Amino acid sequence: MIDYAQYANAKRAVDTAIGGCSNTGKYPSQDIMKLRYIDQLTVREVKDTLNQKHGHSTYQTADDQACYEFAECIDSVAKVMHVDRKLIPKMLVRKNGTKSGRKRETNGTKSGQNREENRT
Repeated sequence: MIDYAQYANAKRAVDTAIGGCSNTGKYPSQDIMKLRYIDQLTVREVKDTLNQKHGHSTYQTADDQACYEFAECIDSVAKVMHVDRKLIPKMLVRKNGTKSGRKRETNGTKSGQNREENRT
């Protein structure tokens, strides 16, 4: 049987953690998390929505910052709200210097292929 209360609590924890992220001009982490990961917009759509002149590397830095801030927030929020770790696992696990479980879209393509790969 599905325990809807657990999932609702996990959703509240995610919303609370996103609200705990910064939302400054250089690192609009709340907006990036909502647009990119909740609304599932492409990188290009997020950049257009933010109306900022982010180059690819500048956006990558802002996205990395947003993910790191979210990971810090969600770990503490999930603990305080007693969210089952099977629903929201620990996020600040490092593997070879990168966050584990991260898939990255590169150069605005949904398939994640680099433009160089597409040229060959």
